[in-house]
Amino acid sequence: MNKLQYLIKKTLWSFKNYGFKKTLHIVKNWLTVPSMRKENRLNPKMRYDNVDFLLKKIDFRKNYLYGDRKSRLSPDSIHLSWILSPFHIGSGGHQTIFRFIKFLSERGYKNVLYITDGHNFSSEKEAAQMIYEQFFPIQDLDVRFLKEEELVNGRAVIDDTDFVIATRYNTAYYAALINNCIKRFYFVQDLEPIFFPMGYNYILAENTYRLGMHAICASPWLAQQMKKYNLETDNFYLGYDPEVYFNRNLAREKGTVVFYARYQSERRAVELGMLALEIAAQKVPDMKAILYGANDNLSGYDFPFENKGVIKYDEMADIFANAEIGLSFSLTNYGLTPTEMMASGLPVIELKGENTENVFTHVENVLLADPNPNAVADAIVRLLSDEALRAKLSSGGLAFVEDKSWNSIWAGLEPMWQREILSLGR
Repeated sequence: MNKLQYLIKKTLWSFKNYGFKKTLHIVKNWLTVPSMRKENRLNPKMRYDNVDFLLKKIDFRKNYLYGDRKSRLSPDSIHLSWILSPFHIGSGGHQTIFRFIKFLSERGYKNVLYITDGHNFSSEKEAAQMIYEQFFPIQDLDVRFLKEEELVNGRAVIDDTDFVIATRYNTAYYAALINNCIKRFYFVQDLEPIFFPMGYNYILAENTYRLGMHAICASPWLAQQMKKYNLETDNFYLGYDPEVYFNRNLAREKGTVVFYARYQSERRAVELGMLALEIAAQKVPDMKAILYGANDNLSGYDFPFENKGVIKYDEMADIFANAEIGLSFSLTNYGLTPTEMMASGLPVIELKGENTENVFTHVENVLLADPNPNAVADAIVRLLSDEALRAKLSSGGLAFVEDKSWNSIWAGLEPMWQREILSLGR
């Protein structure tokens, strides 16, 4: 795909998700603002997350756990500065971050959000409004854009703060160069190096684990991975919203399989799932698949399915409440979807791997299948034909999520912040 084709594809996607006015603003910025057109000097592919200019300032012999500040800004509250990559509607990773920020804001923590590339928005106010309207209604949200020039030249581009929190591999390099803080954290939601083939981007992502920041990990498995780099770690499980996802005890539609088919994310192994569904449909003629997660048509497969595309949470919950089984894959850290399916009483099939076996229990709260089409197809057929197993997994899934509402998850992390507050007198 050349640069023009890439721009056309992104423009069409923006128009679908944001409308004409916002898309016009984004295209205008891309054409007129140099940092929107940053390119790898050896690769013409457009890269909004280019951090080459930051790498020249990073000394990997140094540990970037602590900043220069020695004491809290205020005895009455804790100041947190979040470094965020650009976000869009439906971003699951940002959704989790904004949930966390909402929880902390309601408990008196002062949160400031710094976006590394704000050119997708006409103003900081618009970015805050999008979070409020499309994610969570966080009151008095303070959103700012990071300015590259000030960061490179002066470093102290943000207001004094207690803790800086990186949220993605490219944001970790920004966080490392912000010194007017007490300590740096890294909100790790996945093992990002393996998003890339072995090469420059893989090393770029992996090297952020060598900066020495305190890792807050979205699973025990991720915490184990971070400990291999000798990082301080805390971890949490991914949660769910019990007001949206709950067991409605409805009669489920026989033979209906719901599949999270976000094929743009390689780690979701959508092609594997589609092949498995095709094989299963030959053995279960009345099977019907409902796909969601991507708006584009998925063609070339010989089995009956309906693609709902990118849908809202309440519609997703309705599908989970009516389907007979759920299919959700992740080849890296496990995702939000299995927990939300389980909370809806839906029996779940996931792929077997160190990442999932570390979280779920096979044939107790989930059915784990070897990552190949025939094994997954066998699991689908087995679960559709075994009512007792479906009931067992449904009951086990509900037990698994019993203590995993988001409020419970965040409350479980609060002692970490209290511990850090008590240690500020170092």
